[in-house]
Amino acid sequence: MSRTTTFRLLFVLTQLGYIHKNNSSNTYTMGHKAFQFGETSDYLQSISETSKEILEEVSNETNLITYLAMLEGSQIVHSDKISHVNSDASHRTFRMRMDAHCCALGKVMLAYRPENEVSSIYKSYNFFPHTTNTIQNLTDLKKTIT
Repeated sequence: MSRTTTFRLLFVLTQLGYIHKNNSSNTYTMGHKAFQFGETSDYLQSISETSKEILEEVSNETNLITYLAMLEGSQIVHSDKISHVNSDASHRTFRMRMDAHCCALGKVMLAYRPENEVSSIYKSYNFFPHTTNTIQNLTDLKKTIT
């Protein structure tokens, strides 16, 4: 990369909090936001381990695939998937992100949030239309989840 491109990337990452610039020594270190990635991963892993038996039980009782996910901003993060068939072999830990406004699980999670929290999450959000049926504004999303 050229020096100007590198500087521009460092500047943007610094503005976003992923990198910290020490102005006295002109050096860069990891910022506070970079460490959140590791914390989120550890947090999801601990939740997955803690809830594995419960997810297996629900999957076996319902004969359905059971997912574990959490709402993170305007997205849901899928963390686990358990199938009722041969549950030991069918337990799968994975990470997948989806926009909450365009999937059923995300809409359910948003429906149980206070209206002001939903408004806060989407106050400066650009709704990306994944299909022709995707909700494309906050008003329609609120109608759907209430």
